[in-house]
Amino acid sequence: MPKLRISDGMVKDPILVIGLAHKNTGANSNATLVIESGDVAVDLKKLQRILGDLGATGKVDEITKVPGSSSGLIVFTGIGEQKSRYSSEILRRAAGCASMALAGSSSATFSLPIKNEEDLLAVTEGAGLGAYVFDEFRQKSKSDQKAPLKSATVASKKFAKTIGSSVAARAQITVEYTDLVRDLINTPPSHLNPETFVKAIQAAAKKSAASGLKISVLTEAQLKSKGYGGIVAVGQGSKNPPRLLQISYTPTNSVK
Repeated sequence: MPKLRISDGMVKDPILVIGLAHKNTGANSNATLVIESGDVAVDLKKLQRILGDLGATGKVDEITKVPGSSSGLIVFTGIGEQKSRYSSEILRRAAGCASMALAGSSSATFSLPIKNEEDLLAVTEGAGLGAYVFDEFRQKSKSDQKAPLKSATVASKKFAKTIGSSVAARAQITVEYTDLVRDLINTPPSHLNPETFVKAIQAAAKKSAASGLKISVLTEAQLKSKGYGGIVAVGQGSKNPPRLLQISYTPTNSVK
Protein backbone atom coordinates (compact mmCIF):
# COMPACT_ATOMS: atom_id res chain seq x y z
CA MET A 1 0.00 0.00 0.00
CA PRO A 2 1.51 3.34 -1.02
CA LYS A 3 1.99 6.29 1.29
CA LEU A 4 -0.62 8.91 0.35
CA ARG A 5 -0.21 12.67 0.67
CA ILE A 6 -1.62 15.87 -0.82
CA SER A 7 0.53 18.80 -1.98
CA ASP A 8 -0.07 22.32 -3.26
CA GLY A 9 0.87 21.47 -6.84
CA MET A 10 4.65 21.39 -6.71
CA VAL A 11 5.86 18.33 -8.63
CA LYS A 12 8.84 16.74 -6.92
CA ASP A 13 8.30 13.16 -8.08
CA PRO A 14 9.92 11.71 -11.23
CA ILE A 15 6.49 10.77 -12.60
CA LEU A 16 3.50 13.04 -13.28
CA VAL A 17 0.02 11.58 -13.82
CA ILE A 18 -2.55 13.77 -15.58
CA GLY A 19 -5.92 13.22 -17.22
CA LEU A 20 -6.67 12.84 -20.91
CA ALA A 21 -10.16 13.39 -22.29
CA HIS A 22 -11.67 13.72 -25.76
CA LYS A 23 -14.35 15.84 -27.37
CA ASN A 24 -16.12 15.53 -30.70
CA THR A 25 -15.76 18.62 -32.89
CA GLY A 26 -18.37 17.58 -35.46
CA ALA A 27 -20.15 14.71 -37.14
CA ASN A 28 -17.45 14.28 -39.77
CA SER A 29 -14.45 15.14 -37.60
CA ASN A 30 -12.22 13.05 -35.43
CA ALA A 31 -12.32 13.48 -31.68
CA THR A 32 -9.97 16.14 -30.28
CA LEU A 33 -7.76 15.26 -27.34
CA VAL A 34 -8.10 17.40 -24.23
CA ILE A 35 -5.37 17.37 -21.58
CA GLU A 36 -6.74 17.81 -18.04
CA SER A 37 -3.67 18.54 -15.92
CA GLY A 38 -5.37 20.04 -12.88
CA ASP A 39 -3.09 22.43 -10.98
CA VAL A 40 0.06 21.56 -12.91
CA ALA A 41 0.96 23.52 -16.06
CA VAL A 42 2.18 21.50 -19.05
CA ASP A 43 3.00 22.22 -22.69
CA LEU A 44 -0.43 21.42 -24.13
CA LYS A 45 0.31 21.84 -27.85
CA LYS A 46 3.48 19.77 -27.77
CA LEU A 47 1.91 16.98 -25.75
CA GLN A 48 -1.27 16.89 -27.85
CA ARG A 49 0.86 16.42 -30.96
CA ILE A 50 2.81 13.58 -29.35
CA LEU A 51 -0.36 11.94 -28.07
CA GLY A 52 -1.90 12.14 -31.52
CA ASP A 53 1.14 10.46 -33.03
CA LEU A 54 0.88 7.70 -30.42
CA GLY A 55 -2.78 7.10 -31.24
CA ALA A 56 -4.07 8.03 -27.79
CA THR A 57 -7.85 8.40 -27.50
CA GLY A 58 -8.50 9.50 -23.91
CA LYS A 59 -10.94 6.65 -23.37
CA VAL A 60 -11.57 5.46 -19.84
CA ASP A 61 -8.95 2.93 -18.63
CA GLU A 62 -6.45 3.95 -21.34
CA ILE A 63 -2.90 4.65 -20.17
CA THR A 64 -0.36 6.48 -22.34
CA LYS A 65 3.21 7.16 -21.21
CA VAL A 66 5.25 10.03 -22.65
CA PRO A 67 8.77 11.19 -21.71
CA GLY A 68 8.54 14.54 -19.92
CA SER A 69 10.77 17.60 -19.82
CA SER A 70 10.62 18.83 -16.22
CA SER A 71 9.45 15.43 -14.97
CA GLY A 72 10.98 12.15 -16.00
CA LEU A 73 7.73 10.63 -17.24
CA ILE A 74 4.21 11.88 -17.92
CA VAL A 75 1.46 9.31 -17.62
CA PHE A 76 -1.88 10.15 -19.25
CA THR A 77 -4.86 8.34 -17.79
CA GLY A 78 -8.10 8.31 -19.78
CA ILE A 79 -11.15 10.05 -18.30
CA GLY A 80 -13.49 9.78 -21.27
CA GLU A 81 -15.53 12.54 -22.87
CA GLN A 82 -14.63 16.07 -21.80
CA LYS A 83 -16.94 17.55 -19.17
CA SER A 84 -17.03 20.66 -17.01
CA ARG A 85 -16.90 18.33 -14.02
CA TYR A 86 -15.97 14.66 -14.06
CA SER A 87 -17.67 12.25 -11.68
CA SER A 88 -15.71 11.18 -8.65
CA GLU A 89 -15.90 7.57 -9.76
CA ILE A 90 -14.29 8.42 -13.12
CA LEU A 91 -11.49 10.23 -11.29
CA ARG A 92 -11.03 7.39 -8.81
CA ARG A 93 -10.88 4.85 -11.62
CA ALA A 94 -8.47 6.98 -13.66
CA ALA A 95 -6.09 7.38 -10.73
CA GLY A 96 -6.34 3.66 -9.99
CA CYS A 97 -5.50 2.64 -13.55
CA ALA A 98 -2.47 4.92 -13.55
CA SER A 99 -1.28 3.63 -10.19
CA MET A 100 -1.62 0.06 -11.38
CA ALA A 101 0.37 0.87 -14.52
CA LEU A 102 3.17 2.34 -12.40
CA ALA A 103 4.14 -0.91 -10.68
CA GLY A 104 7.89 -0.89 -10.15
CA SER A 105 8.00 2.89 -9.62
CA SER A 106 8.87 4.60 -6.36
CA SER A 107 6.69 7.72 -6.43
CA ALA A 108 4.35 9.77 -8.59
CA THR A 109 2.35 12.98 -8.46
CA PHE A 110 -1.30 12.82 -9.57
CA SER A 111 -2.76 16.04 -10.99
CA LEU A 112 -6.33 15.56 -12.19
CA PRO A 113 -9.27 18.01 -12.53
CA ILE A 114 -10.33 18.25 -8.87
CA LYS A 115 -13.29 20.54 -8.15
CA ASN A 116 -14.23 19.69 -4.56
CA GLU A 117 -13.38 17.59 -1.53
CA GLU A 118 -15.20 14.55 -2.94
CA ASP A 119 -13.02 14.63 -6.05
CA LEU A 120 -9.88 15.02 -3.96
CA LEU A 121 -10.78 12.00 -1.87
CA ALA A 122 -11.63 9.97 -4.97
CA VAL A 123 -8.28 10.64 -6.67
CA THR A 124 -6.35 9.92 -3.48
CA GLU A 125 -8.24 6.68 -2.89
CA GLY A 126 -7.79 5.64 -6.51
CA ALA A 127 -4.04 6.20 -6.36
CA GLY A 128 -3.87 3.94 -3.33
CA LEU A 129 -6.32 1.25 -4.45
CA GLY A 130 -4.63 0.84 -7.83
CA ALA A 131 -1.38 -0.16 -6.16
CA TYR A 132 -2.84 -3.34 -4.69
CA VAL A 133 -1.08 -6.64 -5.28
CA PHE A 134 -1.70 -10.12 -3.84
CA ASP A 135 1.36 -12.35 -4.12
CA GLU A 136 1.08 -14.37 -0.92
CA PHE A 137 1.09 -17.67 -2.76
CA ARG A 138 3.46 -16.87 -5.60
CA GLN A 139 6.66 -18.87 -5.53
CA LYS A 140 8.93 -18.87 -8.58
CA SER A 141 7.23 -15.90 -10.24
CA LYS A 142 7.15 -13.71 -7.11
CA SER A 143 10.65 -12.35 -7.64
CA ASP A 144 9.76 -11.40 -11.22
CA GLN A 145 6.73 -9.35 -10.22
CA LYS A 146 7.15 -5.59 -9.97
CA ALA A 147 6.50 -4.01 -6.60
CA PRO A 148 3.46 -1.69 -6.41
CA LEU A 149 3.84 2.08 -6.41
CA LYS A 150 5.37 3.11 -3.07
CA SER A 151 4.24 6.74 -2.76
CA ALA A 152 1.48 8.84 -4.34
CA THR A 153 1.08 12.61 -4.04
CA VAL A 154 -2.12 14.32 -5.18
CA ALA A 155 -1.75 17.92 -6.35
CA SER A 156 -4.38 20.39 -5.17
CA LYS A 157 -3.61 24.06 -4.55
CA LYS A 158 -7.13 24.71 -3.31
CA PHE A 159 -7.29 22.02 -0.63
CA ALA A 160 -3.72 21.11 0.31
CA LYS A 161 -3.40 23.50 3.25
CA THR A 162 -6.98 23.28 4.55
CA ILE A 163 -8.18 19.67 4.37
CA GLY A 164 -5.28 17.95 2.64
CA SER A 165 -3.95 16.07 5.66
CA SER A 166 -7.39 14.88 6.82
CA VAL A 167 -8.39 13.70 3.33
CA ALA A 168 -5.09 11.86 2.90
CA ALA A 169 -5.53 10.17 6.29
CA ARG A 170 -9.08 9.13 5.45
CA ALA A 171 -8.01 7.72 2.08
CA GLN A 172 -5.12 5.84 3.71
CA ILE A 173 -7.56 4.08 6.08
CA THR A 174 -9.97 3.25 3.27
CA VAL A 175 -7.20 1.77 1.14
CA GLU A 176 -5.67 -0.20 4.00
CA TYR A 177 -8.89 -1.98 4.97
CA THR A 178 -10.11 -2.40 1.41
CA ASP A 179 -6.84 -4.20 0.73
CA LEU A 180 -7.45 -6.36 3.82
CA VAL A 181 -10.81 -7.44 2.42
CA ARG A 182 -9.20 -8.10 -0.97
CA ASP A 183 -6.60 -10.30 0.73
CA LEU A 184 -9.33 -12.29 2.47
CA ILE A 185 -11.24 -12.73 -0.79
CA ASN A 186 -8.12 -13.83 -2.66
CA THR A 187 -6.97 -16.27 0.00
CA PRO A 188 -7.96 -19.85 -0.95
CA PRO A 189 -10.34 -21.70 1.42
CA SER A 190 -7.59 -24.16 2.29
CA HIS A 191 -5.79 -21.30 4.04
CA LEU A 192 -8.71 -19.13 5.16
CA ASN A 193 -10.74 -20.97 7.79
CA PRO A 194 -12.76 -19.64 10.76
CA GLU A 195 -9.71 -19.44 13.02
CA THR A 196 -7.37 -17.71 10.54
CA PHE A 197 -10.17 -15.33 9.56
CA VAL A 198 -10.71 -14.35 13.19
CA LYS A 199 -6.98 -13.81 13.72
CA ALA A 200 -6.78 -11.56 10.66
CA ILE A 201 -9.67 -9.39 11.87
CA GLN A 202 -8.31 -9.24 15.42
CA ALA A 203 -4.92 -8.09 14.14
CA ALA A 204 -6.55 -5.37 12.04
CA ALA A 205 -8.79 -4.26 14.91
CA LYS A 206 -5.81 -3.74 17.23
CA LYS A 207 -4.70 -0.88 15.01
CA SER A 208 -8.09 0.79 15.55
CA ALA A 209 -8.57 0.09 19.25
CA ALA A 210 -8.73 3.81 20.04
CA SER A 211 -11.50 4.38 17.51
CA GLY A 212 -14.16 2.51 19.48
CA LEU A 213 -14.01 -0.91 17.81
CA LYS A 214 -14.51 -3.99 19.95
CA ILE A 215 -14.04 -7.61 18.86
CA SER A 216 -15.64 -10.62 20.52
CA VAL A 217 -15.29 -14.25 19.43
CA LEU A 218 -17.26 -17.33 20.40
CA THR A 219 -15.43 -20.66 20.18
CA GLU A 220 -17.02 -23.98 19.28
CA ALA A 221 -17.61 -24.86 22.95
CA GLN A 222 -19.18 -21.45 23.62
CA LEU A 223 -21.39 -21.75 20.56
CA LYS A 224 -22.70 -25.09 21.84
CA SER A 225 -23.33 -23.82 25.37
CA LYS A 226 -25.14 -20.69 24.13
CA GLY A 227 -27.43 -22.59 21.78
CA TYR A 228 -26.01 -21.70 18.38
CA GLY A 229 -27.13 -25.03 16.95
CA GLY A 230 -27.16 -23.96 13.31
CA ILE A 231 -23.57 -22.73 13.29
CA VAL A 232 -22.40 -25.79 15.23
CA ALA A 233 -24.22 -28.16 12.85
CA VAL A 234 -22.69 -26.54 9.76
CA GLY A 235 -19.26 -26.52 11.38
CA GLN A 236 -19.44 -30.28 11.98
CA GLY A 237 -19.06 -30.78 8.26
CA SER A 238 -15.53 -29.37 8.35
CA LYS A 239 -12.33 -30.31 10.13
CA ASN A 240 -12.00 -26.64 11.10
CA PRO A 241 -14.18 -25.79 14.12
CA PRO A 242 -16.60 -22.86 13.75
CA ARG A 243 -16.21 -19.37 15.21
CA LEU A 244 -18.64 -16.48 15.59
CA LEU A 245 -17.02 -13.09 15.31
CA GLN A 246 -18.78 -9.91 16.37
CA ILE A 247 -17.51 -6.39 15.72
CA SER A 248 -19.15 -3.58 17.66
CA TYR A 249 -18.50 0.13 17.33
CA THR A 250 -18.95 2.81 19.95
CA PRO A 251 -17.97 6.33 18.88
CA THR A 252 -15.34 7.83 21.17
CA ASN A 253 -17.46 10.96 21.64
CA SER A 254 -20.78 9.16 22.10
CA VAL A 255 -23.23 10.34 24.76
CA LYS A 256 -23.68 7.80 27.55
